Parts: sequence; structure tokens; C-alpha cells
Amino acid sequence: MYEGYFGFTKRPFQAVPSADCYVPTPCLEQARQTLHRSIERAEGPAIVVGPTGTGKSALCHRLAADLRGQYSVVQLAGTHLSTRRALLQNILFELKLPYRHMDEGELRLTLVDFLEPSESGKPAMVLIVDEAHTLPLRLLDEVRLISGIVRAGEQRVHLVMAGSTLLEERLASPKLDSFNQRLAARCFTQSLNREETREYVASQLGRVGANIDHLLAPEAIRAIYSATDGIVRLINQVCDHALMLAAVGGHRYLYANAIEEAWADLQQLPAPWHEVSKASLVLPAASEVGASSMIEFGTLPDEDAPAAGASSIEVAKTLDIKLASIDEQLALATNEEIDVVEPEEPAAREFSPAAAVESAPKTEVELFFSVTDPFGSGFDDEEVVVDRYATLQSQAAQSVSSYEGREIGQALARALRQVEAMEAADRIEAEAELEESSSDEELQSISFAQDRADLDFDPSSDPVMPDMPEPKREHQTLPLDRFAADDRDMIVIDEQSPAATLGALTPRARRQEYRRLFSSLRSR
Repeated sequence: MYEGYFGFTKRPFQAVPSADCYVPTPCLEQARQTLHRSIERAEGPAIVVGPTGTGKSALCHRLAADLRGQYSVVQLAGTHLSTRRALLQNILFELKLPYRHMDEGELRLTLVDFLEPSESGKPAMVLIVDEAHTLPLRLLDEVRLISGIVRAGEQRVHLVMAGSTLLEERLASPKLDSFNQRLAARCFTQSLNREETREYVASQLGRVGANIDHLLAPEAIRAIYSATDGIVRLINQVCDHALMLAAVGGHRYLYANAIEEAWADLQQLPAPWHEVSKASLVLPAASEVGASSMIEFGTLPDEDAPAAGASSIEVAKTLDIKLASIDEQLALATNEEIDVVEPEEPAAREFSPAAAVESAPKTEVELFFSVTDPFGSGFDDEEVVVDRYATLQSQAAQSVSSYEGREIGQALARALRQVEAMEAADRIEAEAELEESSSDEELQSISFAQDRADLDFDPSSDPVMPDMPEPKREHQTLPLDRFAADDRDMIVIDEQSPAATLGALTPRARRQEYRRLFSSLRSR
């Protein structure tokens, strides 16, 4: 639009980064040399970190243009990737390889096949990822895996990532610890200073066939730096807009007010913020200001307000005139002597009781203050709270949900029931022995009284208990398969001498004592 008016070959300040717009400032040039060394020596991945708008994208484009003849350059910029498949598809697209209708495994194999070295000396790949801080952690890990492809002892992928300061924070995650250890170079970019800002503007204008001294005043360069703080992206915006406004207004030489007007237009400000020199303003005389040292601050009167439809320059001049008058009033006020009343010291003030003051009331009021001891009050008895769910929680904590745990629990339960059954059997046997011993004592007392009668007793005449041979005891073993499948209540006793144990457990009947007992009963 303004290229023909100023005689430029093309637009000097472009909105998008490109390799032609790269200006070798000291910071960017040092980063470019470091990246070149890291790639040529195959040292490992490298990152470029810096604030927004400091020339990282232009550096990536310049690096890609420098390496395009030696390597297969893949530049990922301006894309939002969320899956591994999308990442692999973008890489294959940049390499002019098929990428449609393929799953993730096929895409990865296609990339690996491309990176295989050949006898013709196929170049390695340089992967440049711009805006890398927007990638999720899983894609950063996938990029790490791709950069680790090695064939025939040669690193086939060289990785360069650029992003904001958030990129360095994401790489510090414990999940990317191995990636952070592999980083071979860290480059940092920053905004330009005043001299670097002038060199940048002069380089962009010289690229299109213009001279900065014939186009911009020195104060305009200072205004550019003050407005943009040396950020490259903002420098391009304000210079491009200022040149457009100058072409519209028919100006061929730009001063500070043109830069400020362009910046105000970009930021939607009501008026430019430049300062007009006081020498160019007509100040009111001291007699018009008046001898009064009173200074009023606040809104300006309505009659002094600028008329509707006035230009921004007229409004700025009006405001500067009023500010100058305020400065004049401040100067007059400082020249006058001002009586300063020093505050009295508290000790110098005389004490006057209330009775001595005429305006004080005559009624005397006596005040009583009750002071209580905060530690003297009693405390309520401590309330004991019983947690009824503690037992349930302990039982729930002991519950086992695995199959092996349930099997072990059932085995322990069966063993516990067997022990309880054995204890019950021992308890019954002890009670039987106790009863037997008591009956033996009674029978022994009766036998002493019937000793003589027993001598004349004929056993063959006893119809109740005749003399019969003692039955033969046999030990019988039953197979376990005759019992039910559920053997939880069964007690198995394995002993070496079953016959001896049964004989010891089963008490033998005392026939002689029974005969004495029946003979005594018969005699009665």
C-alpha cells in the first residue's frame, strides 16, 4: 500500500516471520551458531527459550533455510497437535511421503524406513518444532523417541525445539527426566535495547532499498523503543502502521509524533502520549496567573474544553497549555514564604482537669471497672465420646478380598473349629473321670460294711449280672470318601497305636464292686 509512495521494493515490516526478515542481532546470532554446532556435531536435542515476540520463529525459519541443502528439514509450526498419529502424519507430510489411511504403527514404520541410510548417502533429518510449549507431555516424549533413532551408528534425527519459558518448565517434569538429561544446548532470546532497535529498523529498511536517516528522525527511533520495549513483533507492527499513516497523510519524513499516533491507533488510545516541548507553547504571563498561591486540582472548566470535532493534535496542545499553567502556579507557590506551624510536643501541653474547663459539665461521674480473672472460671467436665464405628473399621480393615486370602481364612477357621472340638472332648472326659472317682469312693465305703456278706456270695446265683466273658474290642477304620464333601466339622486323629489308646480311654467295668452293690440292695 505504501511501498510505491516511499519507493520500497517490497514491504519492509512484515507481520509473519520469514527467513528473509531475519536480522542477526547479537542474541539471535549467538543462538543460531549454537544450533548449527549442535546439529553438525550430533550433540543431541537443542531448545530455544524466550519471551513472546523476541524472534524465535524468525530464527527457526533462518535455521531451516540454512540447513535445507544438507539435511531433510521438517519444520512443524502453526499446527496444534494432540495425538501421536497426528504428529507422525505432519512429519511424513513435510517429507512428501504418504500419510493417509495409515495407523500409528504404519506411520512410524514409514518414517523409520525413510531414515534408513543408503549407499547414495541419504541425508539425516532435522526436526524443528516451533511453539513446542503447546505440545502435551506424551507428544514431547514421542519427539524424544523419534530423535533417538540411530542407524549404523549414526544419529538420523536432529531435534530443535523453540517455545516460551513454559517449555523449560514442562521439560523439568519428572516424566520427562530422560529428555531433560539429553538436551545438549539451551539458547535464550530477549528483547532489544535502544541501539539494537535502531539497527533492526535500519536493517529492515535497507533490505527494501531505503535509508533510515532519510526516513526516520532520531526522536522517532527513541519513540519506537519507548513504545515497544524492544520487542521485535511490536516494532514491526508500529513501524508498518506509522508508514501507512504517513503515506495517507502525505508525509515522507517521520517524527516522534507520527510514531506515537500510530501506537495510539494500534492500542485504541484517545490521544497520542508524546510530550510537546514547552518552548513551542505560549505560556500565560505571571500577572495573568495572579499573585495568589492557591492551586486548584480537579476537572477543568467546561468553557475551556476543546470543541467537538477537534483533532487529536489540537486536543494535545490544549492540555499541554493547561499543564504548563499549572506548572507556573506551582513555581510561584514555591517562591513564596510559607509559614509552617510546628506541632506542639505532647509533654509541653498543660494538663487541665475537667473541673477547670468552663464548658465542662458540673456533674461528677464515677466509673467502676470490673476486672475478672480469665483463669478463675471453671470448665465443664470432659465428655467421653465413644466411637461405635471403630470396631467396624478395624473389622473392615481386616477383611480379605483375594481368592488366596479367602482360602487361607477358611483353612484357619477349620483348624480353629477342630481345636475347639478337641478341647470340648477333653473337657467331657475330665468330667467323666471326676464322676467316676466320686462313685468309686461311695462304693468303697459300702464295701467295707459288706465284706463278710461278700464272702458267702455265690456269683452263679446272681440273676441280674451273670458272669459273662468280656467282649472283644475291635478297631475299625472308615474311609474318608464315605463322609460328605464338607469336612469342616470333622476331626481326624492319627495315632501310632490305636488299640492301646482305645484301651486307655475306655474304662473297664468293675464286676466285683457291682456284685457287692446288688447284694447289699438285695439284703435290704
